[in-house]
Amino acid sequence: QGKERSQDPRRAQRRARVVAMGYAGYSPGNKVAESLTPLQQALRSLPLEGSQDILDLIEKLTRNVVRNPTEDKFRTVKLTNPKI
Repeated sequence: QGKERSQDPRRAQRRARVVAMGYAGYSPGNKVAESLTPLQQALRSLPLEGSQDILDLIEKLTRNVVRNPTEDKFRTVKLTNPKI
């Protein structure tokens, strides 16, 4: 936990996989794109800066619940937490 984020090899591996896969790992096809839903449009308008940090946080929150399903403290999110 004293590691800096840039030194975490698992994080670097995840980033490398995401970059190597491209868009969801699918190759381009001949299918015409469907129109985007309002949710998809909203998600695409979000800035990409910090998105990996946000995904890491969501992963950590989820793992805590999976590892400790009976502990209430992991089943709630305190919005006053500065990391949230």
